[in-house]
Amino acid sequence: MLEATQSEGMQLVGADGQRLDIPRSVYELLRQTVPILADGDAVALEFLGEQVTVQAAAEFLNVSEHYLAQLLETGEIPSTSGPVFQAQDCVPETGPRGYIRLSDLIRY
Repeated sequence: MLEATQSEGMQLVGADGQRLDIPRSVYELLRQTVPILADGDAVALEFLGEQVTVQAAAEFLNVSEHYLAQLLETGEIPSTSGPVFQAQDCVPETGPRGYIRLSDLIRY
């Protein structure tokens, strides 16, 4: 069971009554996924870490790696201190190289 505390914090309460404080973001995740799981469907979660690969970033944004490379090249999404991305760096065999900060993807 999920409960809101007086300070608007959230708690997960186990069947044995044990309470666990959880952030609002975890509550929202559970609120959205529990009904799906209750219907017998699967939910996949992936840890993205602080920096993600270009492939993971493209999947996160639901765009092609080539399009993401263009966004990085123009500076619309900042690249890390690693290589400077250029659209021609995106080749089908390897894709663009380097990492992107997750926070930059979320801001975009």
